Amino acid sequence: MSKNVIYCFSGTGNSLFVAKRLANKLGDCDIYPITEQAGASLAGKEKIGLVFPTYFGGLPAIVDGFLKKSEWQQVKNAYVFCIVTAGGNAAKTVRSCELALKAQGVKLNYGKTVYLPTNYILWHNVPGNREQFYQKAEVKLDEIVKAISEQKQNQTLPGIFLFDLVYNHYINQKADRYFKVGDSCNGCATCVRVCPVNNIRITKHKPEYLGHCQQCLACLHYCPNQAIEAKGSKGRPRITHPHISVKEISDFHHKKEGE
Repeated sequence: MSKNVIYCFSGTGNSLFVAKRLANKLGDCDIYPITEQAGASLAGKEKIGLVFPTYFGGLPAIVDGFLKKSEWQQVKNAYVFCIVTAGGNAAKTVRSCELALKAQGVKLNYGKTVYLPTNYILWHNVPGNREQFYQKAEVKLDEIVKAISEQKQNQTLPGIFLFDLVYNHYINQKADRYFKVGDSCNGCATCVRVCPVNNIRITKHKPEYLGHCQQCLACLHYCPNQAIEAKGSKGRPRITHPHISVKEISDFHHKKEGE
């Protein structure tokens, strides 16, 4: 077991890429997926990292649940950091993480946002200047690693109340009810493999959604035939992080703590 740990939630690879970069540069660091079962590796660590995307200016539902787990009460004297990936305004995401940890008696020492191309094609087009995002992210990650290595502290800022309204409206809706599977689906089950919460199964050679979607859109973006559409996605290009393959994201989602 390593002396440091990063817990990560990632749909199309942005956050997993960031977590891998941080773990590699910090050294002696494990990375585990944020799941309902996660948390066994929190106790006794020197540094604990959280890496995940912003959802509607706040925490993904699964991350919010993870931060409420009783295992956090085992954390004593660890340096805790939170790195949020975002395609635009991250709003109150880092602040929400800080408050959730504070409720557990844990201090968030450091929090930053890394900007990468958005994958939320239900609302936005994929940006055309993707390489600029990736280049700027590498520079930002070097700054973040230096700050974490030196155990720097920073303060979070309160967000705008309007973002609370947006977040509360969208975060808990059963988004997969809007997903449609087209005739180009060949039943390859890529969507099943990349789903981080096992929300998809193949029924009669087609994906069937089970109602606990986290809205990561991995199934839309990794589908080799672009057979899956959601409200607003039609005609928009797909995007995944260029350095995170289907196999890697799938293997990560199924990784168990201690492996």
